[in-house]
Amino acid sequence: MPRFRLRHHNTFYELPQGEFVVGRALGSHLMLDDPRVSRRHTRFFVEAQRVTVEDLRSRNGTLINGVLLKAPLVLADQDVVTVGSQELRVVVVRDVGDHFVSNAHAPTAPDLSEALPPEDATQVDGPSWLLTLFDKALHVRNYDEAERTLKRLLAALSGGTAALRSRAPILLEHVARSVLSYAAATGRSAAIDQVFTLYQRSGLVMYAPLLDEVHTLVQRLKHPLSPQLRAYVEWLRSEAERLGPPERFALQRAEALMRTLHSHTS
Repeated sequence: MPRFRLRHHNTFYELPQGEFVVGRALGSHLMLDDPRVSRRHTRFFVEAQRVTVEDLRSRNGTLINGVLLKAPLVLADQDVVTVGSQELRVVVVRDVGDHFVSNAHAPTAPDLSEALPPEDATQVDGPSWLLTLFDKALHVRNYDEAERTLKRLLAALSGGTAALRSRAPILLEHVARSVLSYAAATGRSAAIDQVFTLYQRSGLVMYAPLLDEVHTLVQRLKHPLSPQLRAYVEWLRSEAERLGPPERFALQRAEALMRTLHSHTS
């Protein structure tokens, strides 16, 4: 039986049986921070042998290989679905004996986590709600409130009931970018180390573009080489055989970051 994935930049998302909604709303399975994306923009529906896509009456519509989607459509391997300004590529993974093969050049990052129940996006003190509060505090430059909210957010994400499900990569990337904004505005770079810990605990890879942003910021803030970064790199090294090309490149960028910080402290 085939499996279906979406590729967004260098991250792959498994499409489970049933509904998978893409949009800006916090409750979306894949949340895209893009002003051209509606709150509930596009729906994928996965059955045993096929995946269908439909537009959810979005403001800017959904494109399939550059053509405006007007009715639900069965997708094929390597079809490109454009949501707002974001491109999502469909990847069909077929079972061959005991192995799965795909036309994609890079497999998904390894899933090292156990399955966890979905979060209620309206839950007070849930990660999504706290992330919204954190972003709002940053927006109005209330950095003391942002720091208090960040501590609650990191505690919620570090707990055993909140962090991992199908949209975890987008959630963690949003957290990471918000933390970078907070550190850049306040000079309090220690929070960046908690991001490395979250990615390691989640069994997810921080990809090269985000790592490069971290690299630039920690150099500007003169942040020292930390145990959290060392632990994250060691974890990636331990999983090297299971990583695809984008993940191995991310490992190289993380190692380069560690070498740079080490040279500054030696």
